[in-house]
Amino acid sequence: MESYFALLSLIVSPVLIVGVGLWIVRWFQGEHRRKSPVSRKVCRYAGFTLTKEVEDLNERLSNDLTMLLLIPAVTVGVSGIGFVKLSGLLTWIVFLTIYLGAIGFFVFRLFKTSQILRRNRLGLAGEQLVGHQLTELLRVGFYVFHDFPTDFGNIDHVVVGPPGVFAIETKYKRKVKNEKDGHKISFNNQVIRFPDAETSKPLEQAKRQANELSNQLEKVFGGVPVTPVIVYLGWYVTREAARTEVQVMNDKQVVSWLSKEGRSLDDQTVKRIAAFLEEKCRDVEL
Repeated sequence: MESYFALLSLIVSPVLIVGVGLWIVRWFQGEHRRKSPVSRKVCRYAGFTLTKEVEDLNERLSNDLTMLLLIPAVTVGVSGIGFVKLSGLLTWIVFLTIYLGAIGFFVFRLFKTSQILRRNRLGLAGEQLVGHQLTELLRVGFYVFHDFPTDFGNIDHVVVGPPGVFAIETKYKRKVKNEKDGHKISFNNQVIRFPDAETSKPLEQAKRQANELSNQLEKVFGGVPVTPVIVYLGWYVTREAARTEVQVMNDKQVVSWLSKEGRSLDDQTVKRIAAFLEEKCRDVEL
């Protein structure tokens, strides 16, 4: 009975000590007596959703690393009190199975989390870069919004101005090394072709997001077409068809292309649509 109690103490006490310690530190820092100096909600910034995901993944990575360090420590403690030695063979087998299973679970999750974290960090860098470049449009009568929420997730960037409304998706994809034309992609209405593969998923996603935004605008302003745009950072992009439903370009082309588009919306409509979009995006509490 005493060995079981010692085993339970070894497992619970480290978690309890860490939890109580963190609470005491936060209490002494006075976080419970403070509040944000900004009372109003602010608009989403470029990469808002991915930033939250990266923060959560970093926290999960830290927790899993802590568990990997804690499991061997508990195991050594269990061996020290003689729990396994004093128990039968079946108990020893169950204990070893749980130990190896726990180690395997956290190692596997660390590997998966690291992969997702790396991908999200690259995506976040891409969204922030394109978001920064789109600010140039503010000088010529455009409004730019980031991380616009929809029923299907979020649109990386929404631009509204005299030429119309544009739903922009940012893609960060690595180029192919040591291959001819490894820096080029082409597209038509069906697929996007890379040097080593082709896919239609980004086109379908861009059209779905643009349609979702168009439906939201239609309820308030009537028929307002939304042009879907995909931006691939650093790629050389060519078009295979004369006209395409989705515009695909690189980060250097997007600002120039939007600036040269003809007028389809009057200034009053642009301002009304911008006010609607701002209200939707203003949901961040600091």
